[in-house]
Amino acid sequence: MRFSELTKHAGRTHYYPRIRRLRSDGWRDRVSVTLVRGQSPVEFAKRADGLAHAFGATSCRVRVDRPRRIWLDFLHRDPLSAPVAVPALPDPLTVVDLRKVVVGMLETGHPWTVRLQGGHVLVVGSTGAGKSSAVWALLWHLAPAIRAGLVQVFGIDPKGGMELGRAPGVFTRLVYGNGPDAVELLEHIATLTRQRAERFRDGKVHDWTPASGVPFVLLVVDELADVVAYQTDKGLKTRAQLALQVLTSQGRAPGVCVIGAVQDPPQTGDRLPAPVPRQDRHAGG
Repeated sequence: MRFSELTKHAGRTHYYPRIRRLRSDGWRDRVSVTLVRGQSPVEFAKRADGLAHAFGATSCRVRVDRPRRIWLDFLHRDPLSAPVAVPALPDPLTVVDLRKVVVGMLETGHPWTVRLQGGHVLVVGSTGAGKSSAVWALLWHLAPAIRAGLVQVFGIDPKGGMELGRAPGVFTRLVYGNGPDAVELLEHIATLTRQRAERFRDGKVHDWTPASGVPFVLLVVDELADVVAYQTDKGLKTRAQLALQVLTSQGRAPGVCVIGAVQDPPQTGDRLPAPVPRQDRHAGG
């Protein structure tokens, strides 16, 4: 700790972070640490590389557990180095829980699930990072609900169908490009969102459930930034941003979810949904 400059001292007295417990998963050693008063997890994050080398690990992650308590994860090997096999297509009678849709596997070996009902999903990654794997894995596990009409999927593919056009039959409506048709589809679903909100407000139903009598609506936008941030037509760009703002701010209760994939992180001023941070690495199906 002293060599890593992670101690505090007053006069001649040194104060050290305290190790609370140790756990080993075979591929990872986890160390629970209580911080010295006035110490920040950022100080450990800045020293993560040095700590990893000191303990013979390939990397060290710093995760906040609670105030003044962190976990140091020392990784010795990568359990996700091999591709995850595609699972069998779910049985048509399978009941899909939209709050826990399986996408792949966590590095802990447990299923990686994503919540669609009551939220939105933003997938960020460079070219070839596997954004499409996450999207197609979601649709794969939603197959029984899509077939039964419990989930309606709409899609926008600015790349002319190179991605979502592989399975057009999955979509209730699929638009190729980022022009007027794409913006009109965004506005159509925004209008549907408002109509459902009014219907739910006047009735006894306040949040969408499978018993609501209307399907869950899923909008998949590949290269979301092309539609709402990099659009060259200012009029279309404004309309797209306003429609997306309605979907992401009002879609939760009416049963409308947006899945957007982008190559670049959102920039200041871009109206994109905020990504949900995860503590574990994962691999798509």
